[in-house]
Amino acid sequence: MAIAASVVVAIPVEAGAAAVTTETVAVARAQRSIASHPKAIQGSAGDQYSVWRTIVDKDGSSHVRYRRTHRGLRVIGGDFVVHNGPDGSFKGTTGGLRTPLSVDITPSVKAAPATVTAQAQFRGRIEKVGAPELVIDAKDGTGALAWDTLVSGVSESTKDISRLHVLVDAASGKHIRSIDEVKSVEGLGDGVYERGVPVETTQRSNPFRFELRHPTRANSYTCDLMNKGTESSSSDPCSPMFSTNNLWGNGSQSDRNSAAVDVHFGESVWHSYVKNAHGRDGIFGDGRGIPAKVHWGNNVVNAHYSLSGGEDHVAFGDGLSNSAPLTSIDIVGHEYTHGLTDYTAALEYFDESGGLNEATSDIFGTMTEFHANSATPRPNYAIGDRISGMPTRFMYDPALDGKSDSCWTTGTAYKDVHYSSGVGNHFFFLLAEGSGKTAYGTSPTCDGSTVTGIGQGKAADVWFRALNVYFTSNTSYGGYNGARNATLRAAEDLYGYCSTEYRAVQASWNGVAVVATQDPPCGNEYPPKCPPAAVNDTNVAIPDAKTGSPGTPAKSEIQVSGCEGAATQGIRIDVDIKHTLRGDLSVVLYGPGNSSWVLKNNDPTDGRADIKLFFVVDARTVTANGTWRLEVQDFVRADTGHIDRWALSI
Repeated sequence: MAIAASVVVAIPVEAGAAAVTTETVAVARAQRSIASHPKAIQGSAGDQYSVWRTIVDKDGSSHVRYRRTHRGLRVIGGDFVVHNGPDGSFKGTTGGLRTPLSVDITPSVKAAPATVTAQAQFRGRIEKVGAPELVIDAKDGTGALAWDTLVSGVSESTKDISRLHVLVDAASGKHIRSIDEVKSVEGLGDGVYERGVPVETTQRSNPFRFELRHPTRANSYTCDLMNKGTESSSSDPCSPMFSTNNLWGNGSQSDRNSAAVDVHFGESVWHSYVKNAHGRDGIFGDGRGIPAKVHWGNNVVNAHYSLSGGEDHVAFGDGLSNSAPLTSIDIVGHEYTHGLTDYTAALEYFDESGGLNEATSDIFGTMTEFHANSATPRPNYAIGDRISGMPTRFMYDPALDGKSDSCWTTGTAYKDVHYSSGVGNHFFFLLAEGSGKTAYGTSPTCDGSTVTGIGQGKAADVWFRALNVYFTSNTSYGGYNGARNATLRAAEDLYGYCSTEYRAVQASWNGVAVVATQDPPCGNEYPPKCPPAAVNDTNVAIPDAKTGSPGTPAKSEIQVSGCEGAATQGIRIDVDIKHTLRGDLSVVLYGPGNSSWVLKNNDPTDGRADIKLFFVVDARTVTANGTWRLEVQDFVRADTGHIDRWALSI
């Protein structure tokens, strides 16, 4: 389904709020919201939007994810999600564009020189170069014309398959960035890992035997690559695996079925986990699986998820000397999660979004290990430790590997995605288990704070909700389209605004140095200096915006007296504003002497109603006694409301 930005779409009116929210109804609501709120998605003439995925919550709320083209060109970073309430009301959008697209689609640099530049970016053996595709690159939130060329071959650094998308500026001819389709996890090496576990098979006749294929999930099977492909490809056809007595493997590499048991069992546990814990029926959401290929190449110390040879699949190497297969359960869960991420948020495998992609795989790979709950060894937060006893990554303190970031810095985006993932991994550990000495290792915080965890289950629910509903392809750690904001919205959805869980999300991001950008603080962190709190509960109407200009600010005053000297570092402002679309509004506090603090900017992506929030500002330079004034201004026409009540504690 496509929606042209310049076309008015006729949509049937729903019969009532009690109507069942089917996917068709959800899409219709989203279309109506797009037509009514084009600024919320930064829509422009020449845009077209196609529905990618639709999610309907138990309460009837819906979330429709769209892909965008502009004047016929694919827009990288133009995807967005439209959120509607159970009654169809518009609840806002999630997306990465900051301004409507306005791009000249005539390239100054032609395809041929762009191809030469693309090939020069590939380090390794090139096997195929695809035809360049003209696209609009909007990863930074704006938009520029670019060539996307797919260069396939073997990476010099990883010795792994590489399907490298190289973006070249169509105006200057300069390289923008490169994104590899192949997501991989590094391995080290040791034996075969799961013993005495059930495997789901399919019985065959003529001749009678059992195949290592799931009996009900289409295309979910494990097969033997027969050590074909080396590092150059895992797309070779692989051989089905059979047993005459439904007994599989002997616990060592001497039996080719042993590594297959690890993977087949691991996939079953992973699928059980994502379905039962998060309601997601596998990678595609419909129960279908993908092939798992074991015994990939010779001496391949790697495992990966890839779309090559025309199909999604995972592949697992046999490790050093073909004696240490990369088939431990956390690695298996990690690779299948890459597929899940591709078919939910499609996090781009580059800079911080790539780090979030890898962190997501580490998180749900680890949760797969805990879901299996093996007695020996016990589950932990170390990635790949069962291969050789030395973990590849440490979620409780990622910097222990000597390469990963435990704390966010401005350099995080420039690290390899396996190491920038450390920020997300550390956040998740703090949220689940807390800081300091834990059963799994000592986890420091970057700000010296103490974080109390909320448990694995709740932490994983928050992350999955953020991935499934709020992350987009270019989500970063912080900022306007950041994981901090996405997980806070997820925590609010699941547990309530300023709940214990919401506060824990805030504290955990603070603990990894991803600090607040939009979320207000919660609770009574700053006790009042001048009791009692001053209150103004007189309703003040908020004038609607005018054509081409904002409305006149609504003003409400509080007179403060009886305080000595200056105000405190943390004065508290409780605001209760009734309005049908709070994203239209800015809120500014003025103190004595006309000092001012912006409490909230207008935000076209925020489609929620009402503002009932708590703010804290530093007012140490202002005299406490005098007139304090709240001004609320409407920047978009149509929606209306009033200041209901506000209070000031100094």
